[in-house]
Amino acid sequence: NHMKIDHRKYFLLVFAFQTLMLLQVLLEFPAPLYHHHRLITGVDGRKLAKSAGDTSLAHLRQQGITPAQIYDMVGLPRPA
Repeated sequence: NHMKIDHRKYFLLVFAFQTLMLLQVLLEFPAPLYHHHRLITGVDGRKLAKSAGDTSLAHLRQQGITPAQIYDMVGLPRPA
């Protein structure tokens, strides 16, 4: 099976490459590190979705989710 790349994914690939070039060549910044996270779910177990209006950090904080829990939700190590 070949992965199909629709126009949104194509745009993201092109934009990511252009951003990388801008950061490295023009601004002399180091290459950014990227992280692919697992599906993020809310406390009720359903996936977070823009259509449900629950994708902002402010919304998560209003729901009582701590910064440490947000790190756990996206699979990143908690800062020291």
